[in-house]
Amino acid sequence: MTTFDYKALAELYPARSWKGGAGRVTYKRFEAASEAVRFAIEELPPQALLGTYLEVDEERFDSRQIRRLYDSEDYPLRRSTPGSEESLSIVELAWTVARCINPGLSVKVLGIAEPNRFVEQYVPSTQAAFVELQLQMRVDLQSAIERTLIWKTTS
Repeated sequence: MTTFDYKALAELYPARSWKGGAGRVTYKRFEAASEAVRFAIEELPPQALLGTYLEVDEERFDSRQIRRLYDSEDYPLRRSTPGSEESLSIVELAWTVARCINPGLSVKVLGIAEPNRFVEQYVPSTQAAFVELQLQMRVDLQSAIERTLIWKTTS
């Protein structure tokens, strides 16, 4: 990919199956391509990203290329940080991931927790980001897991 101009005007065309209807995503125009890339990755429903394309300077970028633009060292905006204020054990996190992959999938626990022992939070807290940087959560944990699975299967 040649040098990408994140400041250029951009148009985002959603997958045809996601156009129209209540709550559906439609064509969007952005003053800066960086905002279009951020919107596509952080705000579009994961299923809507597949088949979506971005047009910048008469060049089209599919969902994989949009993901690469977002992950690039040159991407100028702050990326969302996955995390949760929910206190989750590793087992609870495993169940959450399993449900995202396949609701019928089971999780096998190989060890037993000690009774009356405090369960440490496995997923990093986002509290510092909220307080110190005034960031807001845009994607909940389950959506983040679903988006990661979609990204992994399309990469």
